[in-house]
This record gives sequence, C-alpha cells and structure tokens, in this order.
Amino acid sequence: MKRELDELRKGLDSKECVVDTHVHFGSPVYNIIEVSREFDSSLIVLGTHGKSLLHEMTLGSVSEEVIRKAKVSLLIIPC
Repeated sequence: MKRELDELRKGLDSKECVVDTHVHFGSPVYNIIEVSREFDSSLIVLGTHGKSLLHEMTLGSVSEEVIRKAKVSLLIIPC
C-alpha cells in the first residue's frame, strides 16, 4: 500500500503543492482530525461515496463527522 501511495504522491507533487501520505489504523475521523492538527494543515481533502439514506441516518458518514469536527477548510469530492 505504501508503494502505491508513494507513486500517487509523486504524480501530485509540484512546487505549488506539497502532498503527504499517511497510513493509520483505528477511527478514520479521529485520525484525519489528529493528522491535520499535527501537520498544521490548512485544507483536508476527502472523497465521499454516496451511501443509502438509511445508512447515513443510522451510522453517519466519515465525511459528515469530519465536517462537524474539523477546524480547517474542507474539500469534499464525490467519488
């Protein structure tokens, strides 16, 4: 997985944009928020998969929870 992320990052790196990749285990929301704090991020970019309305109402989504908890700007991209 790390090798695949490194290849993807190489394609995205430029002088105007720095891209970091990280692999963490556990709660996605907690990890996203903590890593953004650790690196003093100004933007979090998230992909979102449309789940059913029932799923969203009963379980919530990672994107929605990050939106509620993040203290920085977010870019949410439908996948």
